[in-house]
Amino acid sequence: MRSTMRHHKDVEAEAIAGRLQQAAKARGLTSDRSRSGVDVSAMAEAIGSSYEMARRYAEGMAKPAGGIARAIADWLKVRAAWLLYGDGGMEEEAPAVNESALEACIQALEEAQRLAGVKLPPGRAAQIVAALYREASHGAAPSASSLAASLRVLAA
Repeated sequence: MRSTMRHHKDVEAEAIAGRLQQAAKARGLTSDRSRSGVDVSAMAEAIGSSYEMARRYAEGMAKPAGGIARAIADWLKVRAAWLLYGDGGMEEEAPAVNESALEACIQALEEAQRLAGVKLPPGRAAQIVAALYREASHGAAPSASSLAASLRVLAA
């Protein structure tokens, strides 16, 4: 006797698939050959899954869990919390730059280079300014004189 059991839709899987399709479209990771519109072959390869499972995720027939969900989010370059739960925005919001703190870090490094008699290559100077900015963001304002002393030691 044949079972007449109905398959219930997984509302969560369908919601994830909707966001997956939205992100794939935004990223140009689509295929006209796919019912979901997602380039399922590319997704399967990127997440280390079979084509069939990737298709099921893209069509809302299965809910990705754990590492697979993270791999899909990475492939789509979206936040996993957004993909799985619709939480927040699709992408990480870039933190606002405190322009006065950044300017203070640049000036401190320029003054430190002058005091130390050292001229750093632009790439290295940018790395130091970034490190100083991270410190300044936590309330530690850079001191040109202490930075100059460090530059003298490094230059020796």
